[in-house]
Amino acid sequence: MGIKEELLTEIAAFVKRAGIAETTFGLRAVDDGKFVGRIRNGGGLEVRTVERVREYMRVHRAPVGGSTRLG
Repeated sequence: MGIKEELLTEIAAFVKRAGIAETTFGLRAVDDGKFVGRIRNGGGLEVRTVERVREYMRVHRAPVGGSTRLG
């Protein structure tokens, strides 16, 4: 599995746990509501963006079975 696929899997799990849409995630993580779709459709991905997204998910970790208030 490549880095894009790994990241998409991580994002999918995060949005499911958090109860948010992928567009909301993209806006909050990287200020781009089309981020997840763009990556899924073959868009480029820089190392610093991967790090930024993973840091966002680490800081805003959602509990299993419930959503968080991500203001």
